[in-house]
Amino acid sequence: MSTVNTLALFGKLVSDDKDNPFDVIHNHHRWYMHNAFISSGLDFKTITHQHNIVLEQTYELSRYPIICISKSQQRLMQENYNANVQCMIYHGIDQAMYRPSIEHNGYLAWMGRFLNEKGAHRAMNIARKANIPLLLTGTIFDKNPESKTYFEQVIEPQITINDNEFLNGLQGLSAIKIREKIKALCDENPESAPVIFCGPVNEKQKQTLLEGAMATLFPIS
Repeated sequence: MSTVNTLALFGKLVSDDKDNPFDVIHNHHRWYMHNAFISSGLDFKTITHQHNIVLEQTYELSRYPIICISKSQQRLMQENYNANVQCMIYHGIDQAMYRPSIEHNGYLAWMGRFLNEKGAHRAMNIARKANIPLLLTGTIFDKNPESKTYFEQVIEPQITINDNEFLNGLQGLSAIKIREKIKALCDENPESAPVIFCGPVNEKQKQTLLEGAMATLFPIS
């Protein structure tokens, strides 16, 4: 959501507080909690979801309650900031959207935003050391200029094959056929474990990617 839309929504929450239908405000912006929700009196109905391990310097003035997304994050929040952590809730997933498979199709998978801390470059190193092809999928984070630089300078030079339609071509194929297709690509390229960039993916492509992967790599820092 853009800053303009966020400010407009906040203005509506404040102006319509007595009449608005919202019992709970799920806040993903720490700045708004300290500088807006508390001062406007809406903090009693606001849940603040913490996504990283850094809090603003002014946090100790209010120590508003936060929800963490992992046990590790919760520990760091409490050790570093004496944070008022209410609970830990993992990110949710609609299990009906994805079906499991007992077979793998001979490749590793990485999916995420192209930021240094997400570790796509480490995933490529892992795949090459394991001598297993890697299907790389993800997006450049348009709100962070470093994302474009990271992709162009670190990731793009290491891509063996660039094919946004690759996952579409795997849909409906048996595990044997997909392994044969992956092997053929390996034989055609100088690398025995090519990095195949599949671009950003939709839900159907995610299903294909994750269902057939030998393993998913997520070497974040």
